[in-house]
Amino acid sequence: MVRSLGYAGATIIQQSDDAQTKAEIEAWVEDASNRFVAAWRRAIAASPLALAPADDAAFTSVLNLMIAEKALYETRYEMNNRPDWLWIPLKALKRLVGMEVN
Repeated sequence: MVRSLGYAGATIIQQSDDAQTKAEIEAWVEDASNRFVAAWRRAIAASPLALAPADDAAFTSVLNLMIAEKALYETRYEMNNRPDWLWIPLKALKRLVGMEVN
């Protein structure tokens, strides 16, 4: 879902030349992703089974690994099917490793 939100924002961003609009969309993607993950964590915390790490740092590490895995799959897909969209998963990977994204 996090990657789907990223794609939704990216497809709108590429249609705009306005820096303010792009920043607002990026902020929306970040907020929507954070809210989704927080709600998901609350839902799985109610389970009697340990479905995810309870520790915040461990949870974030696992989540980032899952996001990276999906973004790498998307990279291969876009290379083979929509090379013009390759920037979308590459931007997500750059963000995960702490590179400046523009």
